[in-house]
Amino acid sequence: MVFDRIKIGGLLLIGLILSFRISAQSNEGTRFWFAFLQHRDQNNSKKCIITSKSNTTGTIEIPSINWRRNFSVNANSVFIADIPDESELIGSERITQQAVLVTTEKPSSVYIHQYFTFRADAALVLPLESLGNNYYIMTYRGYQNIDGHYPSEFLIVGTEDGTTVQLNYSCNTAGGKKKGEKHSIALNRGETIQIQAATVSDDLTGSLVQANKSIAVFSGNRWTQIPNGNGNRDNLLEQMYPVEVWGKQFVAVPTKFTTVDRYRILASDDNTSIQFYGNNVPGNLLLNKGQWKEFELRANPALIQSSKPIMVAQFLVGGNSNGLNGLGDPSMVLLNSVEQMRDTVTIYNSPFENIERQFINLICLTKDTGNLRIDGKGILQSGNQFQFIGLKNEYAFSQLSVNQGPHIISSGGCGVIAIAYGYGSAESYAYGGGANFYKFNNLPITDGTCLGDSLEFNSGLPSSRFKVSWELGDGKIFNSHSFKYSYDKLGSYRVKLIIHDVCNNKVDSSEKLIQITLRENLIAYPDTLICEGSDVQLMAFDKSGSQYNWSGPNNFHSDQQNPTLSSVTKNHEGQYTVVGTYAGCATYPRNIEILISENPKPNLGQDTFFCPALEPIEISTKTNDKIIWDDGTFNETRPIDREGLYFVKLINENNCTGVDSIRILEKCPFSVFVPNVFSPNGDGINDYFVTSGMYIESFRMEIYTRWGEKMFFTTDQSIGWNGHSANGKLALPGTYIYFITVEGYNSNGQFVKQNFHGDVTLVR
Repeated sequence: MVFDRIKIGGLLLIGLILSFRISAQSNEGTRFWFAFLQHRDQNNSKKCIITSKSNTTGTIEIPSINWRRNFSVNANSVFIADIPDESELIGSERITQQAVLVTTEKPSSVYIHQYFTFRADAALVLPLESLGNNYYIMTYRGYQNIDGHYPSEFLIVGTEDGTTVQLNYSCNTAGGKKKGEKHSIALNRGETIQIQAATVSDDLTGSLVQANKSIAVFSGNRWTQIPNGNGNRDNLLEQMYPVEVWGKQFVAVPTKFTTVDRYRILASDDNTSIQFYGNNVPGNLLLNKGQWKEFELRANPALIQSSKPIMVAQFLVGGNSNGLNGLGDPSMVLLNSVEQMRDTVTIYNSPFENIERQFINLICLTKDTGNLRIDGKGILQSGNQFQFIGLKNEYAFSQLSVNQGPHIISSGGCGVIAIAYGYGSAESYAYGGGANFYKFNNLPITDGTCLGDSLEFNSGLPSSRFKVSWELGDGKIFNSHSFKYSYDKLGSYRVKLIIHDVCNNKVDSSEKLIQITLRENLIAYPDTLICEGSDVQLMAFDKSGSQYNWSGPNNFHSDQQNPTLSSVTKNHEGQYTVVGTYAGCATYPRNIEILISENPKPNLGQDTFFCPALEPIEISTKTNDKIIWDDGTFNETRPIDREGLYFVKLINENNCTGVDSIRILEKCPFSVFVPNVFSPNGDGINDYFVTSGMYIESFRMEIYTRWGEKMFFTTDQSIGWNGHSANGKLALPGTYIYFITVEGYNSNGQFVKQNFHGDVTLVR
């Protein structure tokens, strides 16, 4: 199983010591965002492991569920927290709020670990400073078992409000998106989304994720075989590295006692040529942007060099090809490029989850082998040997058999790369030992500035390892990592940054055309007065290609050129300011004023009822605004003579409107008159026993003899008893009993049922 970086009790620990400067981009930081991919098994355990070189305090929280835990951790030790199940994403393409935030007082390293019996994985979590905007996904195709479908998957965590993410999928997704389809989503701080492949044969590797703000991306599988059809299965979990930190040179070292390791290489640019150096290595490759290639190295090392930045993943395979006597499950680990070596690494080899054998692969420069130490002892003095790889054998590696527990590795020179791994019964793990995350592929050459303003140039690289030379395009050359400079003329200048990696004796460069322009005004509007509840679009116009920054009341901020204020209220009223920036030169601020007119608020009262035959009713509204009733009249008072839904609209001096309505129902109280005698003798006078009444909604009448024999029944008030029995015979003169049930409204407007009974005398 993969333990990308860590496992202690199922966890792996990494602490790192910077040789350059603590502010450098690395796996150390003070703010971290993460979430967990969907695991094969429900009720799996989820851990967060935090370590620091200093005594520190901090918090772990899931803001959306108000879960929070404070912690403290001593220097060079670990703090382990159980994370609630709400941090695990389920399903595909649903935006949720399941992200976990870790905040520490002093720079720390953070790892996550997700496991169930015989199925576990872990990952290093990158701090905010080492995140980026551009990612490609590295994963593996899924697996189908009789108990379920387990696809490849990845998730995204938003770290700032107003994040727009563009996705381009390399295969069909479970949510119905098609291969090659471009999809845009909006994420706020702490929001998450998980993408799963449509079928187990689909592979999300090569999917492109781009955002306007920094995001965290994690990738893996619910459960899979590597390669498919070969041996055991496991879930995968790994944080993706942003394209900005990818490298061009990697050393691939085989895992000890394994007959084969599998690799995948993915390119970030078109026409990326890749060369392999070593024995029995693949032939050269040419990949375009987003393309990837999978290959095997059978117990052989390789030096991998590319013309443009690439991502390289190493996979421990499952089954009989893995480990000792067929031990081990699949694992995935992203390799760190040799450009990102670190001086000192503290790594932990864990025995948990049935791990039986422990190993560490080390990579360093050949010239540093004599100084490389583990736990205070020289590697060579500890009985270990180095092998060499490279065009001039410039890189060295060693496969160490180690005991469980922590190990401190120091290079005493240009740096070291360490990968810890282990084998057990149906278990494996592999994780990288942390790294620097210098953004070589996005070095900070500014777009330009305004004439007369100073430009700040800063490589962001440690001076102890890198030498730089800035060619500023006007004949000036500077060799400082950081300096300020002012151009004295308008125009375009091609700035070139040349970087010399002293350790690897490699030279690389990047260049950019910058503009020195005049500070100008921009156009912005409207200054306007609008009605509350309306939408208003703020408009700004500057040179084509400009960027915009709006600010306003209630901490309003937007980087859109023409943002929209929706359903405005009085809180939106005030001054809005916009600044346009073209080639680093900001315009003069432009202010616009937005005034909000409150809408009239007519109040016709609550819905009511009346009885037109008993009393009339009027509705009214008192106001200085213009009145328009739904029948087109304009008076303050309106008489009502029938039930219905009535509306009134008020229009104020700013032409803002307010509407209210009232429903008035007709509910007259019912009445019933029951005679006490009738004479059904055919003389046309009082021949029927019939009731009279008004506003009766339902009616029921039954007539019985004194001995309980039913004589008559009706539900029609207009039909009376003619003095015959139920079988049609004449009823005898005498007294009979009636039962009447009536439904209708009472004087309070309530719908009621009322029962009546009494005597009626039949005479002939």
